[in-house]
Amino acid sequence: MPQFDVMDPADVRRLQGMLSPENYLRALRRILPRAHAGVLSAIQAAAPHGKSGKLARGFDVRVVTETRALLRGLEVQILARVPHGHLVHEGHRIVARGPQRKGLKLTGARRRELRNELKARRLEVRGRVPGNPFAGRVLQQQQGQVLAFVERELPRELEAAVR
Repeated sequence: MPQFDVMDPADVRRLQGMLSPENYLRALRRILPRAHAGVLSAIQAAAPHGKSGKLARGFDVRVVTETRALLRGLEVQILARVPHGHLVHEGHRIVARGPQRKGLKLTGARRRELRNELKARRLEVRGRVPGNPFAGRVLQQQQGQVLAFVERELPRELEAAVR
């Protein structure tokens, strides 16, 4: 078995040549979630803490294989576990909702009437809540640390895959 200097870029290229593209992507797929662990904790610290704090506690990293034309690669997605995470991050319109219907027995005609009133109210926008792009700022700040982690761990992972 040949020996490789895991810090030498030329050896990394030789290791890549010894592996199939699938094995190389598999090695990257194992490294990327670990590389973004620090990013997750920084995003959780930077996230707005509302009444419940659920947004700040709920982020996950997902590594997805992406194919564009003839190129295959990996995309790292940082996802909020709460359904309103994108509204906080990107902002949203303020829309009037109207009365609650909890516990009411509605006939079909009354339900249609309330639905039409709601549609009419949605046409009038009462303002806009600006977005808070906290995750984008953190990703920009942490990009150097993520790259350094990948550069440090990828040669070791490739060498382990060759064995």
